[in-house]
Amino acid sequence: MAFKVKFWGTRGTVACPGPNHLAYGGNTSCVEVAMGGRRVIFDLGTGVRNLGKWFMRKQQRDATILMSHTHWDHIHGFPFFQPAFSEGHHFQIMAGHLDTGLSIQNVLAGQMTHPFFPVPIDIIRKGNVGLEPCCTTRTGFISSMPFSGRSFSAMKSYPSLT
Repeated sequence: MAFKVKFWGTRGTVACPGPNHLAYGGNTSCVEVAMGGRRVIFDLGTGVRNLGKWFMRKQQRDATILMSHTHWDHIHGFPFFQPAFSEGHHFQIMAGHLDTGLSIQNVLAGQMTHPFFPVPIDIIRKGNVGLEPCCTTRTGFISSMPFSGRSFSAMKSYPSLT
């Protein structure tokens, strides 16, 4: 089974869109992997905004989101990911690296609180976004397991689970 990888954001730390960065783009971390009609998104940097627009146009309604870590450049795009706030979409967000006692929901909600952001995370439609602390899961073609306190993800094919 073939798969497609698209880099929606490759920059670190600070988004820098503009004519000087056309070769590699100016958005922060966001990678989409598509295989067999399923989608996995790695990180929610500013590149996820354009991915969200594409999802809306193509009526892509679900995906699994795996977080490498939750520095700002890997989460700042989430409040602008339109499908997470639109009816009929579902996203499972997993972060196996959080060892601070915070959940992925706490981390994402923290950046969306006053005075940092005008719209609270509560605006997400119930059922649209599942926020899991993560451990071992299979999403059809991804196996994600904790590895030395960090999340280790390996691409694998599970045709029997499709």
